[in-house]
Amino acid sequence: MESAIQMSTKTWRELFSYSILTLGTLGDYVSTHVGLSFENLFEINPLTIQLVAMRMWLPVNLVLVMLGIAIPFLIIRLSAEENNRFVLSFPIVHGVIRLSACVWNCSLILM
Repeated sequence: MESAIQMSTKTWRELFSYSILTLGTLGDYVSTHVGLSFENLFEINPLTIQLVAMRMWLPVNLVLVMLGIAIPFLIIRLSAEENNRFVLSFPIVHGVIRLSACVWNCSLILM
């Protein structure tokens, strides 16, 4: 019974981590596109400007999400260590940064 509870907690942590990454990336992507539709708003990140101009913004975001989920997933499954929760901090940090960008974009759109 204890093993099932541990597994459930571990699964929820992973799901939370991957959800934050996905939600942050999606929010940043959508808010960037909505913001760029206004004539008085513009992108200041040169990498994003280049990716949008080459129509690579969506594919790059999809690859980042896939890698952000696949790498921790594989490390957790293939690692011999039992306690490797620190690996889940990377998708969470990436997702929180992208969520912050989404909130910033939304604040600019609403002003």
